Amino acid sequence: MHLCAVLGPETVGRSSILVVLKPARDTIVALATPYGVAAIAKVRVSGPLSRELIQGIFLKTGWSPRHVYWADFRDIHGRKLDEVCWVYFENDKSYTGEDGLEIDCHGNPLIVQKILKDLEQRGCRLAEPGEFTKRAFLNHKIDLCQAEAVLDLIHANNEQALAIASEQLSGSLSCKISELNKQLLHLLALIEMEIDFSEGMEEESDSGLSRVSAEIEQFLEDVQTLQAMQSDSERVRKGIKVVLIGEPNAGKSSLLNHLLQKDRALVDMEAGTTRDFISASWVCSGYHLELFDTAGLRAPENNLERQGIERSIALLKTADVVLWVVDLHAPEKISTEALMAYTSPERVIRVENKSDLGVASESGKAVSSLERVVVSAKTGEGIDVLRQQLAAKIPILSSHRPLLYGINERHASVFRRVEDLLASVLSRVKSSNASAECIASDLRLALEILGEITGSYDQEAMLDNLFSQFCIGK
Repeated sequence: MHLCAVLGPETVGRSSILVVLKPARDTIVALATPYGVAAIAKVRVSGPLSRELIQGIFLKTGWSPRHVYWADFRDIHGRKLDEVCWVYFENDKSYTGEDGLEIDCHGNPLIVQKILKDLEQRGCRLAEPGEFTKRAFLNHKIDLCQAEAVLDLIHANNEQALAIASEQLSGSLSCKISELNKQLLHLLALIEMEIDFSEGMEEESDSGLSRVSAEIEQFLEDVQTLQAMQSDSERVRKGIKVVLIGEPNAGKSSLLNHLLQKDRALVDMEAGTTRDFISASWVCSGYHLELFDTAGLRAPENNLERQGIERSIALLKTADVVLWVVDLHAPEKISTEALMAYTSPERVIRVENKSDLGVASESGKAVSSLERVVVSAKTGEGIDVLRQQLAAKIPILSSHRPLLYGINERHASVFRRVEDLLASVLSRVKSSNASAECIASDLRLALEILGEITGSYDQEAMLDNLFSQFCIGK
């Protein structure tokens, strides 16, 4: 990949550099299916050698793009390596935007290695991780949002994550960013008109700045709405963090095993079996959850136990949902107030365990301001009710806004920078503490920053928008 640094628009007190990435000219190859024994393995090639490879390997001089052909794969010395199916993709119809070749061979790792080695000998280079998608971006087949969606689509582990990634790959977030760009371009056009026509027109100027102020406020509201989706997006992408907490021997590990329906955690009558946390993935009512079984909370007896309890508290502080497991037949040493120092009541379900041993002797066990459920991790009594309460609690964790886009940390970071910049602009507009030229400069910078999300910043679009809407220069 070659880099060409091009000086971008200058701003007051700043300079901006736009980096133009040129597509590579070499040909890359990689195994596109998981490594190992399988019925079929797919080898993918992208680059200018694709046509030449077809002629050299399959001895074929005429073929139709996007048609499947069967042939012997013969190496550079003419030896047959395998019987394969192959498809050629012309550059404007391929995933990467380059000439491409896909070869389906038998899924024997030895055959795959021989084919890859032969393609290297013919001038191909083994692709770097993600390089096919990188080339698709460099060749303007997709933008950065869509490139990230490819990865999200591959790793989606629940229906909601899959749906959001699919929409994002189709361009949903890209279209939203395009709308935000248009809002900024419109604001910039208003300011540019202010610069050109405000002299001797104070009343009209005041009216124009008032309109700019209102539009900046609306823009900031849109950006804040998108930022609010990040935490919900991370929960969908990585799973709801559910932490099982409680005193030693309350039955946390038994409850984890019963929820997972397998023996994930060791269980023993001796208190304090779990010294470190154990994690496991679990799907509850369509939600992807990450369950954490933690060390029992008590005064530590040694350094190892102290470290385990410290880790439990650290997990408790970051938990989306807390299952506070309580032994119905043992005196409580953890108070509700002590637990609330690390979390909030709406995140907690008090799980009163060991109902199979009879009714609790302490009436106080059943009195709690927290949501509660009585279960037996041994027999399974009450577990279905616990699942229902968990499924009902998860939507409460959201920002109460529809999750339309998969906003990740990179997106949110860009939105925060744009928000900070435009909040400053708004303050100066309202206090009449900045010239129109300075405001225009900051709006151009905001456009450039916002362009980082999709990987594009088009200064020419600003000029087109300016002249088409306001007919300046006629």
